[in-house]
Amino acid sequence: MEIILTQDVATLGMAGQVLKVSPGYARNYLLPGSYALPATPANLRMLAKKREEFEERSRAEKDNALILKKTLESLTLTVTRKSVEKGKLYGAVTAQDIVDAAAAEDIQLDRRRLKIADPVKSIGEYEIGVRLHPEVTGTFRLRVEAEAEPEPAAEPEPEASGRRRPKSREAQEAQDAPEAQGAAPAEGFPEGYIPTPPSGAVVTSFTDSEPEDSGPEDSESDPSAPDPADAPSS
Repeated sequence: MEIILTQDVATLGMAGQVLKVSPGYARNYLLPGSYALPATPANLRMLAKKREEFEERSRAEKDNALILKKTLESLTLTVTRKSVEKGKLYGAVTAQDIVDAAAAEDIQLDRRRLKIADPVKSIGEYEIGVRLHPEVTGTFRLRVEAEAEPEPAAEPEPEASGRRRPKSREAQEAQDAPEAQGAAPAEGFPEGYIPTPPSGAVVTSFTDSEPEDSGPEDSESDPSAPDPADAPSS
């Protein structure tokens, strides 16, 4: 089946070319994706009128591809990944990872046009090819580095010896309990009530005053007490 390319197709050709392709490829991909038109007489006449437009656009795209190729020659993209022993990666670096790294440098690449010779599964440097135009191919370097290991969390400092540790909930509840604050009054009696002793009971009263001294003051106050001066001398 003959088709007319309306835009560049990396693996096929440039816009404005008339090519023969399989009917299935044309119906399932090129025509639905607006990459081509059937090469009918009417479309061929339209192509003749627009050929100059197609050729001018192709020249502009080629010039831009040459500029980008020169930029890529001095470019080194860096991708970081987790690694295991001997520099092996947990997973391969994909074409999308490379496109994202290029976007971070304000360079737009199409992942479908990248040429990665071998899967990128180790720490190191690689050369990556890219088809920038049907007539221009560029290369750039890719550096894969290991991610930095996270620093271990610092251990908490021991408490100072003079600092009192807060009481636990159980210890605080035990301190606040009525038994810890003093015995509760007997049931049925108001707080502060002092019971009256039964009749005949001997009550000993303890006060905070000093005990009475039975010394010389008591003997001097008693007139019947003998005078020490009257005692016979030996």
